[in-house]
Amino acid sequence: DSSRPWLVYWIVHSLDLLEQDLSAELQARIIGTIAGCQDPGGGFGGGPGQLPHVAATYAAVHALAVIGTPEAYSIINREGLKAFLQRMKLPSGAFCMHDDGEHDLR
Repeated sequence: DSSRPWLVYWIVHSLDLLEQDLSAELQARIIGTIAGCQDPGGGFGGGPGQLPHVAATYAAVHALAVIGTPEAYSIINREGLKAFLQRMKLPSGAFCMHDDGEHDLR
C-alpha cells in the first residue's frame, strides 16, 4: 500500500465537493491514518514506515487541509516538513521526489 495519502485525499476531496460533512469520528480516523504516514524526519510516505515522498506529502497535507480543523493541522511536523522540502529542492528549481529519487518540474 504505497498510495494511502492519495486514496484518502481523493475520497475526502470528493466528499467535500459533494458538500458531505464528515463526522468527528471519521475525521479522527482520517487524521490518524495520515499521521501514521508521516516520517519522523518530515514529509509523508505512501504508507506507514515508507520513505517520505513529495507527491505523498502533497496529498497528505491537502487531505488535512480539506478537513481543516486544528486537530488536522496539528499533526503536521512543520519544521520537519520544511526541512524535507528544502532537502528535496534542487538548484534547477525542480524537486527530487524522495531521497535519491526522480526529479519532477511540476
